[in-house]
Amino acid sequence: MGPTLSAQDVSFFKELSQRPNGPAKMMVIGEDWCGDVVRGLPVLARVAEAAGIPISIFPRDSHMDIMNEYLNRGEFLSIPVAVFYTTDHKYICHWIERPAIAIKETGRLRKRSGTRTRQ
Repeated sequence: MGPTLSAQDVSFFKELSQRPNGPAKMMVIGEDWCGDVVRGLPVLARVAEAAGIPISIFPRDSHMDIMNEYLNRGEFLSIPVAVFYTTDHKYICHWIERPAIAIKETGRLRKRSGTRTRQ
């Protein structure tokens, strides 16, 4: 059993995808050996399912042409990368590794526990 979304989450993603210029397609770049991908991909799949949008998954190492468009800080091959597009293939947004809120919360928890954080 994978991650679950609440009825409120499902409603939110469905409504979001139905907005003009809302997300209509999702592309994910990743590799199955990466812990962030293993943890994040099931969540992304549930979001795509809730929104009713297709998800295309590309292995990073065999699609460097795509990966090079989404380098973390312009140089790192960080994964997963989730990219959202409109119905007419216009770029909306992307995130790398984790959404910003997850990065912020991880940093906060590490700081509280005394674990070293990366910038």
